[in-house]
Amino acid sequence: MIGTGKSKRKLKLFTFIPHGNKWGIYSTAEFLYLLKKERIRADRANSLFSVVLFHFSTSENPNTIKTLISKFHQSVREIDYIGWHDRKTIGIILPQTSSSGAKQFLSHMKGYIEKFNYTEEIISYPENKSPGVKSSPVETDAEKTKDLLINDFSMPIPLWKKILDKVGSIGGLLFFSPLFILLAIYIRIVSPGPVFYCQTRIGYKGREFKFWKFRTMHVNTKTDSHKKHLKTLINSNTPMEKLDERNDPRIIPGGRILRKACLDEIPQIFNILKGDMSLVGPRPCIPYEAEEYLRWHKYRFDINPGLTGLWQVSGKNKLTFKQMIRLDIKYSQNMSLLLDIRIILATIPAILWLIFESVQSHYKPAEVKIKQQKT
Repeated sequence: MIGTGKSKRKLKLFTFIPHGNKWGIYSTAEFLYLLKKERIRADRANSLFSVVLFHFSTSENPNTIKTLISKFHQSVREIDYIGWHDRKTIGIILPQTSSSGAKQFLSHMKGYIEKFNYTEEIISYPENKSPGVKSSPVETDAEKTKDLLINDFSMPIPLWKKILDKVGSIGGLLFFSPLFILLAIYIRIVSPGPVFYCQTRIGYKGREFKFWKFRTMHVNTKTDSHKKHLKTLINSNTPMEKLDERNDPRIIPGGRILRKACLDEIPQIFNILKGDMSLVGPRPCIPYEAEEYLRWHKYRFDINPGLTGLWQVSGKNKLTFKQMIRLDIKYSQNMSLLLDIRIILATIPAILWLIFESVQSHYKPAEVKIKQQKT
């Protein structure tokens, strides 16, 4: 476990040799690894940390930067980490340090480094800027760095996954095009209003995107009951039963069947083609759902959201919210082409089983249903 001064020494130090000089700081890969570890530690302990970044021009004299690094080594604590954030940026991770503490550190450093040519940025994790508060110039710089750090936390989308998504979505579009047309006609007949439902969702790196599906609810349906239901699921240890399991009056005729069979999800093929989603990944959440998330819940934003995923083939609505999040994180840590193929192949049997259970439940005697509800 990395997070102490002793474990720091066990890492192989980065050696950048522009003129045969060993600089003795962490490489970019090691620094980003430490950054992710510090994020995990901070989330587990419900604490915080800050990062100070020093940007240099490519024309800066290497010997000058070497001298600057020696000043860093004289000023940091044993628990701090110095490394290359990228080829032009040196970063210092300050565990258990707020943004004000990072500013004090930078103010202290300026007495040693003011003669060097650089620009600095500060960011604290979790984000220290409150919503609705106008940014100061310093906070603006920090906000720019925030995006940089989120990119460090998020896993790059592998090439094999991009290819699988493109091939799978194009193939799915061709295969489902007749059904696509039939469902569009059906929805127009049974319910006045648009065929498609567009909603803002949260995806990769916490970015918002437009999420498409076939409309299965009446037009202008209020979301208050859904917000309340989601909040209950997130803050309890109960299975993630959907509202439409309770004969939700918001559902259009036949909409419940479309939702059970996941046919309303077909338009998300376009989201996959666009790159907002993948075939496999965590389900993209609604913004008001993300507002209820704890810090560790947001790890599911580290990878691209998906049409199907490990949660869907592992029990889906029979599982609790925490179990869903843990499955999403487990997938992100073990993502591979073979795992994606296995999940895709397991999705259809999982959907058929859900439909079977739904039909079986629908035709159960009334007294059995009442008994189950009481238990």
